[in-house]
Amino acid sequence: MSEIPVSPFTGGAIASRFSGRSVQATAPRLLCLVAVARSGTNHLCSVLSRLSELDVRHEIFNKTWSQEMRPDELSELSRRSGRNFSASCEDPVAVNTIRTRPGLVMDCLTDLMEPQKRLVIFKVFRLQLSVRQVRNAILKRPDTIVVFLRRRPIDTFISLRKALRLEHWHSRDTTNFKINIDADDFIGWWGRTSAWFRKVEAACWAMDKPFHRLRYEDDIDAPQERTLDRFREILASQGVTGLTVTADRQHREHKRQDRNRELSDRVANWPEFQRRLSDNGFLEKAFLPFPTYEPTSWDRFRHRLSA
Repeated sequence: MSEIPVSPFTGGAIASRFSGRSVQATAPRLLCLVAVARSGTNHLCSVLSRLSELDVRHEIFNKTWSQEMRPDELSELSRRSGRNFSASCEDPVAVNTIRTRPGLVMDCLTDLMEPQKRLVIFKVFRLQLSVRQVRNAILKRPDTIVVFLRRRPIDTFISLRKALRLEHWHSRDTTNFKINIDADDFIGWWGRTSAWFRKVEAACWAMDKPFHRLRYEDDIDAPQERTLDRFREILASQGVTGLTVTADRQHREHKRQDRNRELSDRVANWPEFQRRLSDNGFLEKAFLPFPTYEPTSWDRFRHRLSA
């Protein structure tokens, strides 16, 4: 079972009381999905779009083009930032401003929210924003809900390397396409990705910011109704209830781009890769969820002193 909700101060279920510094999601207007590419966020966003009151975006902080700020939001961002750019998600100056002024972006999203919407949902991936930017522009806001989504590392890595090799990220069936993968590449990627998750969770913990955890295997790779129920459970814990579920006129179950179940059918050099991971003592980590942040006794002591 995935762990929701989480109190960053106690490490368990959300406590009824927080310290005076607590940054709680009161009157939520934003929901940030903290994840890495190929974790199932596109499918999750597709399912969530069935909730009429949610304004579901994608990678606002994408390095190439913002997915998906509206023209009026971009125009307002241009005015507030004092930088002149077109109301286009692909304008390089617009993209740079979005990535360097994320706090201003959050203000534009909330100030221009459509009346019928209650939450704007967006993603933040590793390498899109620094941990400091995430902390200052997103986590510190009292109107933001934070959700971490993790997928089994080995599946995420293979999917990512396939997408990069094919330069195709959506829809294409990659079942019959095998790739060679490198154990050292995986170990380095795992370390950076693990550190990203833990640092952002640690930032939540340090400011008593409640957050939620989802797992792809439990909550996303599932029938749509179960995914919706799981997410509505998160939203209800933050006071967001009474959402309208629209009919899915094109009801379809979640289909992976790569439908091979066996890893050896996805990877051309699987035996060699597996042996190299085993030799480095890393094989088990490839199949376990990315570790979560758990504060040490020293962390808790320093936290109490600074409260």
